[in-house]
Amino acid sequence: MNLIDIDISSAQNFCDGFIKIIELGLSRDFIFSSGKIVTIRSIVEEAVAAIDIDLLMNINFIESDYPSKPIYGDIEITQKLLGWNPDPSIHKTLLEMLR
Repeated sequence: MNLIDIDISSAQNFCDGFIKIIELGLSRDFIFSSGKIVTIRSIVEEAVAAIDIDLLMNINFIESDYPSKPIYGDIEITQKLLGWNPDPSIHKTLLEMLR
């Protein structure tokens, strides 16, 4: 059994950061991510539980045997140069999308 670890951020976070790049006129690579590792299952479980805890009991999660290595972005330069910070929780973003 393997829970897939990911580092994701919302499109709104990316757009906010991209606007700052344009406003500041910077020309370099920036990493826009949450800077945190989460599992897809944890994101879904938290969002569904917030909507209807009984619904969570009816979800059948299929675990993957595919080996995965967590990959996450180092957002320190992005935070420093742009004053950009991601939304603290991708769970919150998914919950907003579901409502």
